[in-house]
Amino acid sequence: MTTGEWRIRSKRRRTRWYLTHLPEAELFPSIDALAEAVWTFERKTNPTGFFIVNAMVAGFIVTSLRLWLTPHMPFPHSVTIWFWSILNGVAMVAYPTWRVRRRAAGELRSRLLELGVPVCAKCGYCLRGLIFDRCPECGNELDERVRVLIREEAQSGGGGASDGPAPGSARP
Repeated sequence: MTTGEWRIRSKRRRTRWYLTHLPEAELFPSIDALAEAVWTFERKTNPTGFFIVNAMVAGFIVTSLRLWLTPHMPFPHSVTIWFWSILNGVAMVAYPTWRVRRRAAGELRSRLLELGVPVCAKCGYCLRGLIFDRCPECGNELDERVRVLIREEAQSGGGGASDGPAPGSARP
């Protein structure tokens, strides 16, 4: 499933901004399962509201730093104003985007585990067909339910090319 397919099936006819390039979105067995996971995430966490609140927090932090550090900066006042304005703008976009995407990735990973797709809960690495006790990507020890999913898949002969992406195709 590609981002373009998700865009076609999206109720709003646009890709959710926090799903862009998230590998977890590609691991869902169907577009309907992804849509259900996204709907659940949006119901639990209003991404736009969460973004706005975190943007305000980032702005407050940068403004506080500006008030504390400006007297100690060796630059003319006009350069200092531009520096803090640019830093404030970047912080008010980058920090909340990172927070929303991180939360969305975690929610999608837990939903994938509920659907029976073995992924690392920490980094999102697809564990189909692997027999390790640790994630080969991040070294995190696998949860018992992930081990059970991997064992069940191995016993049923799953993990073929038609079952989804190849092992290791999902990376943060």
